[in-house]
Amino acid sequence: PLGTGGEYSGTGVTLVSPGMYVFDPTNGLVSGGTVLNPGEYPVTFRYTNVEGCYDEKNITFTVYPSNATGSCPGTLTDYRDSQVYSTFLAGTGAGANCWMAVNLNYGDYSTYSQLQTDNCTPEKYCKDNILSNCSQSGGYYQWAELMMYQENTAYQDLCPPGWHLPSASEWESLITFYSGVGKAGSPMKDLHPASGFHGLLEGILYQNNSWSFTTGTLTGSLFWTSSSLSPSTAVARGINSTNPSVSYYPSSKAHAFPVRCVRN
Repeated sequence: PLGTGGEYSGTGVTLVSPGMYVFDPTNGLVSGGTVLNPGEYPVTFRYTNVEGCYDEKNITFTVYPSNATGSCPGTLTDYRDSQVYSTFLAGTGAGANCWMAVNLNYGDYSTYSQLQTDNCTPEKYCKDNILSNCSQSGGYYQWAELMMYQENTAYQDLCPPGWHLPSASEWESLITFYSGVGKAGSPMKDLHPASGFHGLLEGILYQNNSWSFTTGTLTGSLFWTSSSLSPSTAVARGINSTNPSVSYYPSSKAHAFPVRCVRN
């Protein structure tokens, strides 16, 4: 939202309400280009004061081609950084969804003493503040960072183009595929099937100051959904080493969890 005197302009920019602009990659004038040459769209912000004087700043949005095709189970290549993720199919027929079989690992590493902020740079935490741990555990994200600081799920979040952060409803469908909430945790944390969720019990990061459920007799993990419950909370789902069930957790958006993406 902008105050009086501020405006954005550029291809793909739309005024949706007074002072509120969005850059919409689904706009017919916007193209993802190719893998080697993605679309680049400069956007200008201009502020004009009451005397008619103005200043401008520019930023370029890069739009990548969608990767919402290909066989599933199979692999997904994230065109933004060329990382490859295995995938699995949950369900059959029209109701089936293609999921990432490992955690998303996208963004620039930062220590978890620093809050993830709306700074136009995708950020991730790594377990125990060790960058190499993200290679196995994936990134840990605060909810707003994952959603790219907007709650409208129609727009791109941090998942690869053509994929999205699953909603609470999509998680319910996944749990149903795995025999329901009371039993789904067991097959979801099984690492041996050739294709499946393969949930790692790598712990969670509370409020940027403590790791929990990483070692000992109880280990577990929570996964974000895109479903907001309040300005400060959102739905997360969890698995742990002692129970066969999948927990429902109305979590503070300030916690940092891993995420699985679903194909559009």
